[in-house]
Amino acid sequence: MSNQDPDFISGRMDDAEKAYADRVHQDRSKAIEFSKDYGTATIRSLFLLNGGAAVAVLSLIGALIARTTDASALLAAKLVNGVSFALCSFCVGLVFAVVPMALGYINFMLIAHTVPTPLELFAAYLRNFEHSRSTVQANKWAIRTMWMAIVAAFVSAALFSLGVFLVYRAFDKATSG
Repeated sequence: MSNQDPDFISGRMDDAEKAYADRVHQDRSKAIEFSKDYGTATIRSLFLLNGGAAVAVLSLIGALIARTTDASALLAAKLVNGVSFALCSFCVGLVFAVVPMALGYINFMLIAHTVPTPLELFAAYLRNFEHSRSTVQANKWAIRTMWMAIVAAFVSAALFSLGVFLVYRAFDKATSG
């Protein structure tokens, strides 16, 4: 058979398209897995940062109150007033760290509903592929939930930073005056 035979060329083109589709699928699967892993690590870190900060502040105030000296009791009383908003900031930051977890679940459920059926794959093979309305809607909602999760993570980080600033300010006021 000649290399110019149309059936041979068509067969080789089909092989190339299949190899390309397999490679794209593998790369996409890896990218999704890496994104999921980094997202999970980020959410865990935000949860630990906000939760750990709240526990640390409460432990410090408890230790100061437990001391019997008047100076430490006075410092603890000044700090309690100053760090109450910081504790609220850390607690709300915890809530915003949990939101991406729930949105991640919703997101992957939406994506699962966009996986084409065998009939849709066959239609795509015949070049007559059209997305169903439900698939298009699920894709739109998956993108929305992804962005909501990203915003919630940034809000959680901002609330942690705000809480740290408020604790610093409370210590500064309590020890300077």
